[in-house]
Amino acid sequence: MGNSCVSDSGSPPLLGQAHDPTFVWKIHNFNQLRRRGVMSVCSAPFYCTGFTWFLGVAPRIKKAGSFRSYVSLSLGTRRDSVNMEPGYKLVAVFELSIYNHSNGMYHGYRASSSFDVMHPNSEFECLIPLSKLLKSSDFMDADCCVFGVKILQIDVFSPERKAITKDTTVQNLFIQKNRFIKQTYTTIIKDFPQLNSKDRICSPTFELGGHKWYLGIYPRGEQCSTGWLSVYLYRDAVDDDHPCKSGPAVELALSVVDQKFGVDHIRRSLGLVVFPSDHLHRWGFSKFCLLSIIMDRSRGYLMESSCAIEVGITVVGLSN
Repeated sequence: MGNSCVSDSGSPPLLGQAHDPTFVWKIHNFNQLRRRGVMSVCSAPFYCTGFTWFLGVAPRIKKAGSFRSYVSLSLGTRRDSVNMEPGYKLVAVFELSIYNHSNGMYHGYRASSSFDVMHPNSEFECLIPLSKLLKSSDFMDADCCVFGVKILQIDVFSPERKAITKDTTVQNLFIQKNRFIKQTYTTIIKDFPQLNSKDRICSPTFELGGHKWYLGIYPRGEQCSTGWLSVYLYRDAVDDDHPCKSGPAVELALSVVDQKFGVDHIRRSLGLVVFPSDHLHRWGFSKFCLLSIIMDRSRGYLMESSCAIEVGITVVGLSN
């Protein structure tokens, strides 16, 4: 259910004193996201009612039937963190909001969405016209925007979960203004066609952007993605020198390399995502690409039965 009542030019409605956000995300140097052409950015995870969530912000989205661009929000849940199984379903009612620095109140809309193993994210909800945000100091102060989400109700359909007291989590995202360096790392998986296990394969630890990482690869997919290649990026445990729940914000892209022709790489981007210091957290794709495509020898993704997977990282900020 979207916010069909959003106007083409005005501010979102006041949510009132009762809107006490479950999660608050302060994005500093917000205009850098727009200048870099970032399509969306995902927060580090936060925890509510026994589940793990994250907030997505899109700096510029066109609403159907309108020529205006909107700043939009989306709520997502981590299926790997809540152990979702096929048939497991969450239905959530929530409020998405932006903070008004002038009146000290949150403005926004109520939405609802169902979440399951195949649909972990809600649709992006248009919150405020980008032109309104840029022209007014109400919603952006010193290039800082504050977004919120309040989870009002969760209905769980098998298995049963116990409710946990809701607390407010606050995160800050600091976007750099310069010194953006893209770095890449490639790992080789040997004897790829002979790998029949659904177990995860981990690459050697590597360092990019001043942080240590490793790739987690499921050559035959996960339980919810049989017949696909699943690929994720993790922060390494030895990189946990940062304060709890803080870490780098990175532009992340993953690729299966065309080793034969060098032109038809399978590339997917997550946009801008935040990694906390929790080394168990990951970003990636359960359904990265169909195995049948990789196995097609005419396409060039297998060279002497080896598959090459590349990760590209640009560190653009830090979150705490």
